[in-house]
Amino acid sequence: ESGRPEVARHLLRQPSCFRRTHCLERLLHDATLHENQRVGLILDARTLTTATLLEAVAALVSAIGAAERSRVVAGCAHKTEPSHWADLFRACGRPDDLLYE
Repeated sequence: ESGRPEVARHLLRQPSCFRRTHCLERLLHDATLHENQRVGLILDARTLTTATLLEAVAALVSAIGAAERSRVVAGCAHKTEPSHWADLFRACGRPDDLLYE
C-alpha cells in the first residue's frame, strides 16, 4: 500500500515508541534537498496524481496537529541550508503563519 496518503495519515495518529517529530523532520529535510524529484501518489482507488517529493511530504506533515507541525518545520529549517528555505516554506507555509496557527 505504498504511496497511499490515508495509510500514512493513519500511522501518524497512532501512539508510537519512535520519535515521530524527529523522523518527520528528517523526512522533510531530505525531501527539501530533493525538491524536484517527482513521485506518484494514489489519492483513492481511482485517482493517481504526481507531485514533487517535497509536496508529498508536506501534505503528510500537514496531517498532524498544528503545534507538532510547527516544531517539525522549524526543526527542518534548522537542519537545512538557508538556500533551500524558499522551497521548504513554499511547500509547508510561511513561517509566520506556522507560528500563529
